[in-house]
Amino acid sequence: MRNHARTALASTLAACLLAPFGCNSNDGGGPSLLAPAPRTQTTQLAITLDGSIDEWPADKAALADAHYLYLRLAVEGAPRAIQASHEPLTILLDVDADTATGVRIDEPTNTLGVDLEIRFSPRRDDGSPGRGVAVIAHTADGPRTLSHADIDLLVAPTHAADWYEVRLSRVLPDGLPRAGLATDGRASGLIILHDAGGQVAGWSDPFTVALSPAASGPHLGDADLPRKPRGAIRIVSWNVEHAAPMRNAGPFANAILALEPDVVLVQEWTLDTPGQLRGWFTASLPASDGRPWHTRTGEGWGVGIVSKYPLEPLGPTRLELAGHEAPVRFIGAIADTPSGPVALASLHLKCCGEAGGPEDAQRNAEARLINATLADALTGVPYGALVIAGDVNLVGRRTPLDTLAGGLASGGGNLAVAAPRVLGDAAYYTWSDADTEFSPGRLDFALVGGGRIVNAFVLDTARLSDAALQRIGLDRGDTAASDHRPVVIDVMPR
Repeated sequence: MRNHARTALASTLAACLLAPFGCNSNDGGGPSLLAPAPRTQTTQLAITLDGSIDEWPADKAALADAHYLYLRLAVEGAPRAIQASHEPLTILLDVDADTATGVRIDEPTNTLGVDLEIRFSPRRDDGSPGRGVAVIAHTADGPRTLSHADIDLLVAPTHAADWYEVRLSRVLPDGLPRAGLATDGRASGLIILHDAGGQVAGWSDPFTVALSPAASGPHLGDADLPRKPRGAIRIVSWNVEHAAPMRNAGPFANAILALEPDVVLVQEWTLDTPGQLRGWFTASLPASDGRPWHTRTGEGWGVGIVSKYPLEPLGPTRLELAGHEAPVRFIGAIADTPSGPVALASLHLKCCGEAGGPEDAQRNAEARLINATLADALTGVPYGALVIAGDVNLVGRRTPLDTLAGGLASGGGNLAVAAPRVLGDAAYYTWSDADTEFSPGRLDFALVGGGRIVNAFVLDTARLSDAALQRIGLDRGDTAASDHRPVVIDVMPR
């Protein structure tokens, strides 16, 4: 783990000599793990899970408030997505800072009573590289496998980066100590990096956090939906998980009705024609003023644009990437809104993989093709704002997002990346599925040019209080009807 210094250090030995809080390694040339080792921490700080450590005190690697424990970490060397890495990383937590509970782990230290292990990219039983995250609780009855959802684990960012932020709930599953993290007192921990062969490659200094009393239950935000300003266009982007609205219309209709969008950009809506997509919206969300919905779909699987206002084509319905049989998942349109023409694109880049892998390369190739297609289609076309949104699947490098944004703003500048925070929470994620090995992450993005972003948020009804849900008119499980959450942006065209 690195401390606040951002300069890459030449070797583990050099890192140990220069770091104010030290580090350890099995040899002198492997990956280094550096972390500040705060002895106490009582200040209540607002940490936002966005992958940026700008708000962190320079000498702290672990912080806590009444609801969460926060950690920040970095691994020396080429950035890798820690849930898709050949080098597993493990957080060891002694949740009550008591060696009498949990288990002792001999290497690299036996000074902790480890109650909770969080293993990123855990190796499979056959020794091959794993994916996602595994959580193991060491209880008096022995080890127990948990889901990342059992500790409300969040990690940001999802893509490869220099720094990562980790957050977990202080509401702990049964069987773990009630002292420390679950109530008050202290908690301790250590972070270990293994190499591709499974051997310990490096570890951080131990850290200890002094804890204020924990909240009595999970954090739920008492937030209202932001109101769309006059003259703005509200755009919702939503990956609906294999046309789930066709099987379970209610939650989607509830959420869209509450959000009151002018435009909905969809992904994974596996319908054959624009008329079928329009038919669902007409049946499930009839316009109060009797106006019809307008739709445009691409030949790439599942992408579509739905608008209250008439749509004109923007680019082709079929976009082909050399060497790939299936068309790229992309569709563009121009919406004739009361605030002027707005250029729109719905997209869904290649899924899965790791930084530098074939899926990552395909994502970037798709992004280059979409960027070039839009640049050509927009030449000489007047518009007040350009909005590109969808499932970017950013689980490797960040490069595809930057490629999409490059040069499409007026004057040849880059499009702005919207920053939609989860409503009622200090976190950025758009995807969550407790039944998979991956913790929630930010896979969906919106890029804007020309117009001004006046609101941006993600709606996850599970994060809102009962009172907030009642005011909004939604049920707690509505947005969980898909594994992605709706991304909402209000754009004021120029």
